[in-house]
Amino acid sequence: MPPTFIYFVALMVWMTLACMVWLLAGAMALNRGTRGKGLSLALAMTATFPSVFLFQAVAAPLIAAMIVGMAWLSGFLDPASRVTHATTNGLVIAMSIGAALLAFVTMLTVSIIGFFEGGLLGWRCARGEHFRDVVKRGPTVRLLWRLGFRKLHRTS
Repeated sequence: MPPTFIYFVALMVWMTLACMVWLLAGAMALNRGTRGKGLSLALAMTATFPSVFLFQAVAAPLIAAMIVGMAWLSGFLDPASRVTHATTNGLVIAMSIGAALLAFVTMLTVSIIGFFEGGLLGWRCARGEHFRDVVKRGPTVRLLWRLGFRKLHRTS
């Protein structure tokens, strides 16, 4: 199975669950007492999509560099694999499995972080906060600010 198949299956599961959340939010919006929470829930779920894709796009060059670097390094460790595209070198096999698992875990982690960040952003915006203030108060910007990226926390 190619990795893209797994990605698209996960995307379809996510979209199915999002549709269920939107259905629940729509039902909540029908009742006057839960309308605000229903609309907030719908916007929170909607905001997860661009946030997850943005986080994945930021992580993609890192993962691509890791995989290309592993392929380059395996060419030095097992020169015969360049011709045959098959290897019996245990170190190269272990490194390939490790790189694939690290790439998977990295993409899964940034997807979960993006989901959390997008949901929080959508919920807070639906509650009436300004987009810029919500982004500034978000966990990712606060982490970047602590790491020394001070221009992200500039107040105007």
